[in-house]
Amino acid sequence: MNSKIYNILRPKSTKEMYETNKWVLGIEKMDPEELAASSYMLTGPRGSGKTTTARIIANRIGSKSPLEMNAAEERGINEIRDLKARMKLTPIFDARMAIILDEAGELTDQAQKALLKELEDCPKHVCIILSTTDEDRIIPTIRDRCITIPMRPLTEEDSAGFTTYISKIIQSRIKEAEKGSEGWIKAALEGMLNKINKENIKNIIERSNGSIRSTINGLYTFSVTGELPEYIGIDSTVEDIMQLLTKKEYKDIVRIISRMAPTDIRKLHRALGARMLRTATNQKETFFQFKLINEFMKPIEYGCESTVVIARLIETSYRWTRNSAYKE
Repeated sequence: MNSKIYNILRPKSTKEMYETNKWVLGIEKMDPEELAASSYMLTGPRGSGKTTTARIIANRIGSKSPLEMNAAEERGINEIRDLKARMKLTPIFDARMAIILDEAGELTDQAQKALLKELEDCPKHVCIILSTTDEDRIIPTIRDRCITIPMRPLTEEDSAGFTTYISKIIQSRIKEAEKGSEGWIKAALEGMLNKINKENIKNIIERSNGSIRSTINGLYTFSVTGELPEYIGIDSTVEDIMQLLTKKEYKDIVRIISRMAPTDIRKLHRALGARMLRTATNQKETFFQFKLINEFMKPIEYGCESTVVIARLIETSYRWTRNSAYKE
């Protein structure tokens, strides 16, 4: 999807947030000083509005240019030390400094312990906002020091409400685009608006596995191609499956995979393998993860229909990836 279109449709304030997370409206009523006095942890699957909400909180406390850090890539203790040095600086143009740590669950244990110290002694002008798809990977002492804001994905029951919501957002952005010079934006938004109805949105939500971002992505793709995409959002699906593995909800994993086209299953195979391999701590564990990811994905990729076999293979794979006996 054109990232510019998606960014145009991002909520600009809590008033533009979809009602699935309407409790966030309370943020709008809070005094900025009161809001900035706490640290926050936004939890939920990919595409559920965590980053958007974090930016809205940052804007509310007077941080127009928040410092955003992708902890999936900058996950070590050195990065937290660099962050500590930045926290000592007083913002020149903003009232406060908001620090958004995306994918905070990817931080190493050492990095999380270092972050805990910064949460305990956080300067008054700094507000730390964490976001994670897996809150269980955040150490309990950090969770205890944050206000947790859960973000839920879309469901089939949201079809009517989201249809109305996204129509209003697109209409408001079309009016804004009319004042600008980029006519293609207005045309793209009008194309999306023409494809909106409850049934289409319901189908796209299902194919997007509840991700708001992927649902908008799917709507844009539908407006361009005229065909509903078979499946949307491989990256978000990988994180959803990892969370379902933690909860041992194997039937839901099978349900997700059963809706996917063969080409998307192959993409998922590679992406899920990469995700598990990234969390490996040494070569021996990497070998076992690589071996098991192939063991459970190949029967699925080549048309295995037995949900029991799939579920057992997935469970076995996940158990191996979490088994500390293979850590040196």
